[in-house]
Amino acid sequence: GIGKDGSTPIGTFTVQNKLKDPVYYGPDGLVIQNDDPENPLGEYWVDIGDSYGLHGTIDPDSIGKAESKGCIRMRAADIEEVYNFLVDGSEVTIHR
Repeated sequence: GIGKDGSTPIGTFTVQNKLKDPVYYGPDGLVIQNDDPENPLGEYWVDIGDSYGLHGTIDPDSIGKAESKGCIRMRAADIEEVYNFLVDGSEVTIHR
């Protein structure tokens, strides 16, 4: 899934860090702990800077739709593979 209203940035980004079982920090100050079933990030977070990242989702039906706040949502198996493949400093390119 991608961001609503074109909010997903386009370009080449550098992986800043990676987290397994991340805590969600929403743009409105909302914090959802990693063990909360309402945490929208799923099991993995790959930070590409400026609060954007690649992550899983608790809503698999959102995959392929423009419903996020700008991040890239991925199926659980896909984000796990990406998480294990990328290292800090890797480049990620997002294009339409």
